[in-house]
Amino acid sequence: MTAVLGETMVPAVSEGSLSRDALAAPVSGLFRDARMNREQGQADGAGEGARSSDADLARRLERLSQTLDVERREHAEVARSRETGSASYGAAYRLASEFVAGVLVGAGLGWGVDRLAGTAPWGLVIFLLLGFAAGVVNAIRSASNLTQSSADADGHGGGKPH
Repeated sequence: MTAVLGETMVPAVSEGSLSRDALAAPVSGLFRDARMNREQGQADGAGEGARSSDADLARRLERLSQTLDVERREHAEVARSRETGSASYGAAYRLASEFVAGVLVGAGLGWGVDRLAGTAPWGLVIFLLLGFAAGVVNAIRSASNLTQSSADADGHGGGKPH
């Protein structure tokens, strides 16, 4: 079984049948064809071949520049999305920690009041609820500050002046 590569017939290689001799002939044929094309181009006219070669190189350079520009833009977009993602994780941890801190402070104060006043479990229950409310208020306040600062950074404004 053979496959066509350019104008050269290349034997199809199945797994396990890859040998040096099986690939040597087609590869040497490709080099021979390239050498013949180059020699023919030189025989046709050196000056004209050099100009077409320069034009071809200029086209290839322009195509490469465009491809590199596209890759750079895509890379910059990926880097921006990674930065945004890590900032989002930080904001989420901040909101969660503010909520948990409010609940823990309320529970600690309630436990202390119960120990001092001997009103167990009412001090713990009341201050736990107050800590929960304080945690929610702190989380909402932090979230509004985050959205306002991100809107200011984007140039949209939209928030109250500080």
